[in-house]
Order: sequence, then C-alpha cells, then structure tokens
Amino acid sequence: MTTMAAYTGRLRDPKTSALLHAAERGSIAHILQLAKEGWPKDARDQAVVLATTFNLLSEEPTPVNPELSPDSSTFFERAQPLQRVNALMEIVAISGRLLEEGREKVVEPISRVFEGSVEVLLRWLGFWLGSWDWILCYDPRARHGNPLFIPGRTAEIFSNVLGGCDEKLRNAMLALPETTRFGLSLWNWVDQNGLPLYLPYHIPQQTICPIIDIVSSLQRHPATKHLIVEEVSNYTYKQHVRFLHCTLTRIKHWEACRIRSPSKKIHDGSDIVAILLVLTHLLCIPALKREFIRLNVAGQVMRLAASHPEWDVLLFFDAKPWEHYPNYQRFVLPQLIEAGALEAILDDYISRNGPGVKKPWFLLGPPEDTPLSPLEIIGLTCVHPKTLATTLAAFGTLPRDKQWRDEKHNNHQREFVCLLHFYRHTWDRLPAGRLNICDSLNHHHRSSGGEVNGKRCSGCGVKVYCSVMCQKEDWDLHKFECRDDRRRRIDLENARAWPSHRFRSFLLALLQQLLLNWEFPQRLMSPCINEEKSEDGTLLSQIYVEGEEGYKANGLKRSKKNSKNSIQFPIWKTPVHWHANTVDELRAMKCTHTERARKIYEGPRFSRLFDEFERASSDDALDKQMEPGSLWDDQEGVSKKLRLASLTLNLGTYVNYVLGRFVVERAQERTSVRLLNGYISVKECGNT
Repeated sequence: MTTMAAYTGRLRDPKTSALLHAAERGSIAHILQLAKEGWPKDARDQAVVLATTFNLLSEEPTPVNPELSPDSSTFFERAQPLQRVNALMEIVAISGRLLEEGREKVVEPISRVFEGSVEVLLRWLGFWLGSWDWILCYDPRARHGNPLFIPGRTAEIFSNVLGGCDEKLRNAMLALPETTRFGLSLWNWVDQNGLPLYLPYHIPQQTICPIIDIVSSLQRHPATKHLIVEEVSNYTYKQHVRFLHCTLTRIKHWEACRIRSPSKKIHDGSDIVAILLVLTHLLCIPALKREFIRLNVAGQVMRLAASHPEWDVLLFFDAKPWEHYPNYQRFVLPQLIEAGALEAILDDYISRNGPGVKKPWFLLGPPEDTPLSPLEIIGLTCVHPKTLATTLAAFGTLPRDKQWRDEKHNNHQREFVCLLHFYRHTWDRLPAGRLNICDSLNHHHRSSGGEVNGKRCSGCGVKVYCSVMCQKEDWDLHKFECRDDRRRRIDLENARAWPSHRFRSFLLALLQQLLLNWEFPQRLMSPCINEEKSEDGTLLSQIYVEGEEGYKANGLKRSKKNSKNSIQFPIWKTPVHWHANTVDELRAMKCTHTERARKIYEGPRFSRLFDEFERASSDDALDKQMEPGSLWDDQEGVSKKLRLASLTLNLGTYVNYVLGRFVVERAQERTSVRLLNGYISVKECGNT
C-alpha cells in the first residue's frame, strides 16, 4: 500500500530540489518561488513537495497576533512566522487545484499525501478561518483590495480537496469530527458587514456554490449526518440565528448557473435543493426549528423563487425530501403553501394537462417507480392539521379559473379536492372533548361509545382508558410495557413527533371512514365490502375502492392457515393492495418505517390477542364471544359479526398499525366494518 512516506527522497528535477531544500531552511522567498514558477511538472515530484510542505506545517507553531503597526521596526521580524505559513499554504492550494482538475496521474499520489495529513490540513485551515481579521494586516495580498482573500482561499482549498479526491481520502476526512466542525464554520462565517462567504463558480462544470456543496455533502454522508445534528444542537440561540441568517443570505445571493443551451432556458437549481435538504435534516433540533418557523425561512425562499424568472418552484418538490424528513411535512410545506406554492403548482398542472392530453398528470396511484407529483405530495401530507388548514385556505383564495378550468381539468383535480374535503370532513366528525379510544382489551364489555373523561396512565402517559375499571383490568398486560412506552414517548416528544390522543383518534376515524365505514357521497371515495366464502366456509371481508377507469380491485391473495382470522390491508395508493397474513407472519412482522427495525407485535398484550386469533377457527366461535348489551341489540334486516383482523394504513409519514376486534354490520344494501377494541399504534417514518 502506498503511503505518505513513499513520497520522500531525491527529486527528479534538480531545480525543484534546490528550491525545496531552501524552503526547508525557512526561506519565504524560495517557498513562494516554488509555489509559482518553480512548481514541478512531474507527478511524483509534486507529491514529494506536498509531503515536505505538510512536514514543515506540522512542526510550525501557531502564530499569534503581534499587534504591531506595519511601520514598526520589528514588524517584519514578528510577522515572519505568519508569512511563512501563508507561503506554505500556497503549495497546499496548488495541490488542491490539481485534485479538482482531476488529472489521472496526479490524483492518486497527491490524495495519498493528503490522506496522511488530514489533521494538519484541518488545523491550518481552521487557523486561517478563525484568525482572518488580524491576518489581513500582515498579508500584502489581503491588504491591497481583497479583504476576503484569506477566508475565500480557505474555502477553496477545502472544497478542492474534498471534491476532487478519491473515495478513500474522502472517507478518511469525513470520519473526523473536525471536518464537520470546519464545514459548519465555513457556513456560519460572516464578515464585518454580517455577510456570509459565498464563492463564485470557478469552473464551468460546477453547478453549485462550493460552500453549499461542502455542507450538503456532509449532510448526505452516513458518517457525518449525525455529527452535523450533534454539532448544531450545541449551538446557542445567537448561533442558531446566525446559521439561518447565513442560509437566507446565500439563497438571496444565489444566481442560476446555466449548464445547458440558453435557448432551452434551463437553469440549474441544485443550490436551492441542497440548502432545503440541509435545513430539513436539521429541523429535528427544537431550538433551530423554532427559529426556522419564526423567521419563516421556507416562505421567504418560496417568495424569492416565485419572483425570480429563472427559478422553477417545482424544484422544492422534485427532490422529494418529504419521504425522508417528517419535519418537511409538518413545518416546511405549510410555509411554502402560504407563500404561493399551490398556485404555482396548479399553473404547471394546467399547462401539462391541456387539450389533447389523455393521461392526467395527477394520479392517486402512480406506479411504484414513478415519483409522486407535487399535488400528490400535498394531498398525502394534508393528514397534518396545519398543512390541511393552510392548503384549504390557499385553495379558497385561488381564482375560479385555476380551481376549475374546464370539465376535463375538473375531473383531473377532483381527486385532489375530494381528498382535502375528506380530511376536513373527518376532523369535523371527530367529537371534541371526548375519549374516542380506550386502550383496554376488555373495553367492549362495558361501553360502545366515547367517554367524556379519560384516564391516562401516570407512569408512561401513553395508554388512555375510559374509566378506572378499564385501567385496572389492563394493568396485568400494561405493566410489562409501561417503561418502554414512557421511554418512547419522551424520545418522540423531544423530536416534536409524539401523536396526541386526539390525533390518534383522527387517524383511526380516517382509517374507518376511508376503508371501512365511508358514507360521504363521493364516487371515488366509496368503499364497498363483499363477503366471499373461503374453502372451509369462513367469511372473509374483501375491501376495494371504486373510482376512475383503471382503478380495479385486486383479488384475494390467500395465505396459509389462520388467514381467515388475520387480514392485513396495506393502503398507500389506489388501487387497494391487500393480502391475508397468518398469525406466525404477524408475530414476525417488523416495522421498517423507523430508523431501527423491530417487531411490531411483541409482548403479553399481543400474545393474548394471538391466542384469541388461533382459538377463533370459525364464525360460530367468534359469534359466541359477543357480549349481551345495547351493542348487540338485534335490528331488523341487520346482521352483526365479530371479526379479528390486522390492518396497516399509511397516511403521509404516518403508519398506523391496528390489531383487534372488528364489528361487521351487514344490511340489505350496505356493509360497514368498524373497530370495536384492540391495539392501535402510530409510527412516523424517520422516528423511533
């Protein structure tokens, strides 16, 4: 393996060898000459010069501010160490530019030298950036017309090395916490006027500011993405404000880089997308999130993009950060919509769906390999109350011609508008000030409706009961899970991702209305339930959704034994895809929507339900479990059955797991199913 020690010994060029020996003796003039006209052309000689330079820098003490006037008699003597360091860093800068140019014979040897000197490089880059204000007084290049020479050169060196090196050197640099700290220091740097550092595009192929590229690379890399969160979490209030101020200022100073033919009017927006990804990744930090919302960063970006003729506002959605960052749905999207994103999306939608367009641009159920459209993203994320209210308000203020352009666009937009009213209708029907979910497995023995006063477990604060009696009866199961529930609740509350009891009730009501008990008169949203006979005579509930042409129900995919008792309905897009699960499959099922995959149904609570599943081998056995009472009063023409089922429903970033008892009510013209009692859990993608 080639190491830095291999690049020592005699140089092939005698002139370069003489200059290097003089530089080793501390001659500033010879160091500068070596960095300019004396720079070697041979790749091995270049690596030897760079290795010697790093050896000299590692032995050089850190200069201190002499605080002398340039007219002082001792100024030159006191400034010599700093000038020698600056001259040596010129050699490092030249080597970094060679890496950026990507010459095949140069990249490998120079990368190996940088790999063995990463700590030295970061030490002196950090010194330059932290002491730039007083270095200006002792560097003639900075004193004469270029006050940003030192910080600009610092960022350029770091960008060239990180962007032009091979994968081995990049991993070695990113593995160091100092790399993350220095990258954020570049982002937060401001001059005397409070303006951040913004480097111009110095090569034709570059489509992003080097500093933005550095921080976005740190955010994307698995080894550093958590280090960024940890570093920014330790910021003070003023540092959070500065971080967001530098972000907004960079966006305002951004200019689109034309990477294609000017006649096509295509302008690259990678800067904006990269900044948004960095911000949404850091919104898990409560202090930064508060400032992000208070300063309305997303709204300012959106208004700036809407007023800039060269920006495409759909870039905010093309990157699809909503899939990986739950905070994007809760906080970024509402501010974007308030700033006019919905109108811009509908303008684009109308232009795409002009006369003669057969396939609508907006689909509730695109193929798996097709990215969702902006309207679909907004529609799915309206499960969040804030996003829903903002979208409804924005849609209501649009001109009439943009809401319903003609009958063709009316049909295409119907799905989106119906989805908005569907969510609002569900919220309106949810009783306020009442307990809608009791977590006791025996709750159905006592009551069929919601209770006014609920009892929350004082230990975990997660389980909610309709009465003290239900809480006492459930304690023999809950005592094994109370501690873990409390730990999970605290973690999610710190991440501002804990679903309240009312929100959990809303998701349950949404599940039942969308799939099982939907009565709102919309053709697309009218589920029907058919009962088919299985081979052994057991009734199975098949659910499908009627809709536009092409939305057809999938047939029942039968599984192994016990499939008649446990049915899973994974609903993400239309048409509905569903299949049966055995009890063994349910026991082994893991949640893949969180950072740590773990079993969903594990513990005494689920063991009791699974035992009940296995005992219920026929409809007769299930019917015998029905307790007498008002719930089971016979009604003329209505039959009721008790079913055991497992359901999974995806809504936005939320995944709802339901395992419990369902009541199937069948009349002459309609069948409805509703959850009677069981286990309900809400998970959010990206959170534990």
